[in-house]
Order: sequence, then structure tokens, then C-alpha cells
Amino acid sequence: MKGSPIAVAVAMAAAVLSGGALAGGAALAATSQGQHSVAARPQAQPVTRPAAADAATRTAAGHRATARTKTKIITCLNKGRVRPTSYILACGDGSDYLARLHWESWTSGLATATGKFILNTCTPSCAQGKFLTNQVIVVLWRPAAVPHWHGQRQFTEMTIIYTGKRPAHTAQSFTQSLWYPFVR
Repeated sequence: MKGSPIAVAVAMAAAVLSGGALAGGAALAATSQGQHSVAARPQAQPVTRPAAADAATRTAAGHRATARTKTKIITCLNKGRVRPTSYILACGDGSDYLARLHWESWTSGLATATGKFILNTCTPSCAQGKFLTNQVIVVLWRPAAVPHWHGQRQFTEMTIIYTGKRPAHTAQSFTQSLWYPFVR
């Protein structure tokens, strides 16, 4: 399991659950393969300029510029979103989705949230199925350029980790690739 996307997600989940601060954006230690790791970023240095107003102006401008270029998650409606409170996984029928998402972290390389995973059992059919609700941790990772959306980035993988009771015959966690935007 070492070096796998699941190992990365579980390590991230452990940090989120333990309340550990991700100092300087350090989310995970390097894995044996190195391809699924997020390297530690240096700590931000305090602003030592005497003109505090000047620094505040630069910071506000930087936040506006960053908001437009943040890594996003693409929805079923082909919209890029940052920190959505809900997210549909089954675009065709809405039989499974995430709700009440509370984002602990959202960086250009990794995003983590806690919330509820709602899944239709589809037994005996999806129309007659029951919806199960479970507490989960959501980890978005593997950012990539968004095709045909110049300068935009999106998360391409999502790992969902059950934090308590989970549906019968279900693994503790699973990872799925996220879709790409439709080309218009």
C-alpha cells in the first residue's frame, strides 16, 4: 500500500482527523514512488515592511488574482468550483453524491474535506432503493490542466474514506478518477 493513492489519502486523512496543522502546506511525506507525494513548502516569512497598508493592499490584490486561478473541481454542469458544499458523483441519475462538505484545506495540489456520502443502494432498482448516509473524508488530488480552458487547473482524482460505519461489503476507502469538461 505504501506509495499508493490510498496510502496518500489515508495519511492525509490521519492529519485531518488528528487536527494536525499542515504547516506551510506540508500535506504528506514523500512516498516510495514519489509520484503521489506533496512536498513541503517553506514557511511564509513575516512581512517586515514598515508600510502595513501597502502590504495589505498587495495581499488583497494577490487573493483576487489567486481566486481566479485556483485548482478547481469540475461539476456535472461543466462548471469549475472551489470548496463546493455538495458534489454529485453520479451525474446520470444522482444516485451518489457528497453533501455538507466542510473544507479543511484547499491548495493547488491537494484539497481535503469532511462531509456526508449519500449512496442509493439501487436494490431492487434505483427507483426503489434506499439512500444510505455515511460520514467521510474527501481528498482531491492529482491536479492537471483543464483541456480547452486556458490557464485553468482541476483535480483529477478523488479518494473517499469512510470515518465510521460504512455500507456492508464496502472497502474503508475508494478512489475514482474525475471527469474532464465537455468540449464545446
